[in-house]
Amino acid sequence: MVISRQVLPIDDHVGVSFAGLTADAKSLARWMRTECLNQRSAVTQFVLSLPRVLCNFFFLFSLLRYFHNAAMSMEVLSTDLGNKMQMCIQGYNKRPYGVGMLIAAYDEEGPHIVQICPSANFYPCKAMAIGARSQSARTYLEKHLDEFSSADLDTLVLHGLRALRDTLPNEVDLNNRNVSVACVGKGRSFAVHEGEEVDAWLAAIEGEERRGGHQAPAQQAAQQDGDESGGAAGTGGDDGAAGEGGMETED
Repeated sequence: MVISRQVLPIDDHVGVSFAGLTADAKSLARWMRTECLNQRSAVTQFVLSLPRVLCNFFFLFSLLRYFHNAAMSMEVLSTDLGNKMQMCIQGYNKRPYGVGMLIAAYDEEGPHIVQICPSANFYPCKAMAIGARSQSARTYLEKHLDEFSSADLDTLVLHGLRALRDTLPNEVDLNNRNVSVACVGKGRSFAVHEGEEVDAWLAAIEGEERRGGHQAPAQQAAQQDGDESGGAAGTGGDDGAAGEGGMETED
């Protein structure tokens, strides 16, 4: 069995969780990393090539403030990603990307949760769940939406885990082998917690009554030839964003 994690770091301030084709997700993640790297470093050559008359103090200060070693804004990154995915839809010689994404980020404008659809549409959200049987998770998140703005990080993570748990079949429970937790926020770089690192959060919701649960049909166990991911949920508060992703198993 090969286990593929569904949470991918992009930059210090942003990461993604996905549901769909793993190869497409990794391809888009590599492109996003390149864009973030270019935002931080590509301007140096541009400044050196400017005519000397333009290289005054105020002009250089403006460039360094907004470009050099600056994190890419979520608005720019999500728009560029949507445009890249849209080009495959418009052309007849390329197939659309077969993956949906949740982007969690924190920039100068605050925390962000952005849903990227395979259709190239993108939607800023306060909370969202994608993937197989995600409707139960969205129902939970919508019910508790008003609590997220004042919640601390641990509370946001617990909400995300409860939402994910509601998407599982009744005979399956969350454990440190089928869930990963990623956090990013003010003063906190994007970090993925796996294995024993998530045990404390899982213990906090252990024994709670489930709000949902699904019987797993035999055809869902096949996971469509091993190409589909389990699912992902994300929550955002005033001080940070947290995303939870399951794991994809392939034979």
